[in-house]
Amino acid sequence: MKKAIIPIIVVLIIIGAFFAFYQQPTMTDAEATQIVQHQYVKNPAFAIAVRDRGDYFIVTSIRDGKYDEPRLIALKQVADLWQEQAQSPQLTCSTLECPSDAKKVGLGGIGYVYFTTESSGSAAGSVTFNLLSPSDMHLYSMSVSGGNGNLNQPGIVSDDVKNNKNVYDYLTQQIAASPKVAHTSDQNLDVNDPTNAVQKWQLDNENIWTAMTNYAAPVKFTYYDTNLLDQWSGTTITGSAENSRYKITSIFKGVTIGFDKSTSKYFVVWVPSDMYEWPTDTTFIDQNTLHINSANSGPSFTVHLDTNTISTP
Repeated sequence: MKKAIIPIIVVLIIIGAFFAFYQQPTMTDAEATQIVQHQYVKNPAFAIAVRDRGDYFIVTSIRDGKYDEPRLIALKQVADLWQEQAQSPQLTCSTLECPSDAKKVGLGGIGYVYFTTESSGSAAGSVTFNLLSPSDMHLYSMSVSGGNGNLNQPGIVSDDVKNNKNVYDYLTQQIAASPKVAHTSDQNLDVNDPTNAVQKWQLDNENIWTAMTNYAAPVKFTYYDTNLLDQWSGTTITGSAENSRYKITSIFKGVTIGFDKSTSKYFVVWVPSDMYEWPTDTTFIDQNTLHINSANSGPSFTVHLDTNTISTP
């Protein structure tokens, strides 16, 4: 009997040691930050302790120089030491605050670090939603792009994201909830807020791009006291037209904005379905009829400001 009990005790001890090892106290991000400060930089953008496949990691963001693109580094705990496991390629960022929104995430028993990166040019930009697996430094990403102030065009989803349901579902949820993305289907959109003018136009005219090819499609304009062009300050103007009643301005990789001199109000005239088909030549045919051409084989169309309709030639 004693001989039978001894192996059982040994097995229980091994199992107990196994679980004791994997139930180590979780390191706080504050402790992770102290380690990064000691080994790398005094002020890391973030330092996150995360557990992935039984190992502890610290993931942090560093820049070689103040204006260099950031990279991510994963430190792995080996005994009592933290050793560099791997580095990510440089991330594409346009601000010194990038990357941002960093936090640890557990999905399907695997630990990830979530963060966002943002990039913007003179007229267009993008935001990328990321999950990093620190054990192999695999980066899963989904992006949304568009004209500045109107990021609403989802990027192509890579196969590695498609094939990982947990990752795909999580990133999709983050995009749906992010204030960095223009949510044209948001029922709680403040239609009176001028910063939502483009999204409001898209909601009101969601079928306009196909409807106007068949007939003079009705278009709904919303008028604002605020100068809508301030949202695109410094952006290249690709077309303009003016008469005694209206002043019209078209924006590179953006939209067409109208100003009604009789009421001193601004309104969105046109939003392209693809930012690379931005409005270009903008001319008045008569007092209330505006003709607009588009870049890159985009549509050529006429806006009837007296009847609030749009049609193609």
